[in-house]
Amino acid sequence: MSKEITAKELRERGYLTVGEFTDKLLPGMLSYMESNLSGGSSDTIHHPEDLFSNALTYLEVGLFVIGSFGINPQAVEK
Repeated sequence: MSKEITAKELRERGYLTVGEFTDKLLPGMLSYMESNLSGGSSDTIHHPEDLFSNALTYLEVGLFVIGSFGINPQAVEK
């Protein structure tokens, strides 16, 4: 008989709600995009394709890091 995975076990594996994910994602992405596109200024306007391109780059790097190292590499090493 297979055991059902609990919410606690999913949390330990790095699972998040949509709200938790975006709360963690957006501050870093905002900082990256402002630094990369505007030299730290939040008042500069940009073409939507440039904004999407920079957001995509940030997200692709994040996806690569998670794929390479996992969500919680210290827990895996134990």
